[in-house]
Amino acid sequence: MSKSQEVDKILESVERSAQAPAVFHDREHNASIKFHIQKNMSQEMIDWIKDCIVKNGGEVISQVPLKGYVLIDPASAKGQRLAAKWVTGDKPGRHVVGYTWVPASVANGSLLPIQDFEKITPIFIRDDAPVAFHVSTAFEPPVLQDLRVKIATYGGKVLEQHPKSGVIVADINKPAYRRLVKKYEHSDDVWIESPEWLQTCIANQKYEHVLPVRKNVGGRKPGSTRTEYTAEDDAFLVAYIGKRIPYPTMAGRTGNELFKQLCERTDLYPWASRHSWNSWRNRYKTNRARFDSEIAEWVETHPQPLNGKGQYVINHSRKEPMPGSGADDEEDEDGDDDIIVEADASPSMISNRPKRKGVGRRPYNSDSEEDVKPPKRPRPIDPNEPEGAGGSSNVEELMTMHLQNP
Repeated sequence: MSKSQEVDKILESVERSAQAPAVFHDREHNASIKFHIQKNMSQEMIDWIKDCIVKNGGEVISQVPLKGYVLIDPASAKGQRLAAKWVTGDKPGRHVVGYTWVPASVANGSLLPIQDFEKITPIFIRDDAPVAFHVSTAFEPPVLQDLRVKIATYGGKVLEQHPKSGVIVADINKPAYRRLVKKYEHSDDVWIESPEWLQTCIANQKYEHVLPVRKNVGGRKPGSTRTEYTAEDDAFLVAYIGKRIPYPTMAGRTGNELFKQLCERTDLYPWASRHSWNSWRNRYKTNRARFDSEIAEWVETHPQPLNGKGQYVINHSRKEPMPGSGADDEEDEDGDDDIIVEADASPSMISNRPKRKGVGRRPYNSDSEEDVKPPKRPRPIDPNEPEGAGGSSNVEELMTMHLQNP
């Protein structure tokens, strides 16, 4: 071995020794802490918990350890049976605790008191798997760690990077929050939430997102040089509106903002740069019947998310929760799978989509989607006024207008 290789090896050894000790390594006995995981949890959940344990110095065994931890799902009937069975006074070194204690201790950097988890029920669960979270690093370090521990304690999976599907927690008072909202506005399943939202979920013991209500803004810029539309342009427009406003009863298809957003996000819709937002809007409005028919066909073959994520117009009264954790269908196994005890020298734990209410007649105000104005009433008719003096050709025409617009 050359001197340079020896130096590299020494430096590597020093670097390893300088690292913080593994959370699940028993330094007193220089051994890995043993864990047994409740067997009827989903495979994705078991794999995640195993990964947390092994990467942090622990050992997962198929038997119930004499000394170590039995990890249960406290929300399940089987988890409650295991807790009752394996909490015994004759094995003080064996502990039964909810499985979220493992990722929460990892987020904390040291073992948390298991007593703190006696009444904890995981809520950040979807489809029998943990909901992925990323906490913005813009928070101060103590706040950042507290948020990560809190998420993990209630079942969330904390990631260092943005999740492809999940939640990003950011400070609503900082510009980064607005940038994240803009970035993921068109995403089907990435939510930008605040620490206050997190606390509300915990207080309510329910994981849910409330979609924001967006108002259309009026006004538009003058049009630009026209580029002819193609069949491909129309197909792209059908898919875009079908994704953002899939049903004709949802207001917004003729509003300005929908098409402004299209042209602002050419990173997602590069084809949108062929025309101005106003041109896209006019294209839809002047061919509305045809587009609505094609959009309906597109939506039928491309079902949209039940929770409405990624859509543009939201019904004010609609607050649909994301699927959360619930009671399992437990089989009556009488403890068959989890009763093998580690050997000892002396033998002895989403709904149908709600129907949207139709949009009623809009009042004449600045928040309406289109620039709708009330019909003008004709001025009082003076029979003695000369014909043409009032801007109308004759009295009969004015009377007809009056009858049409009482």
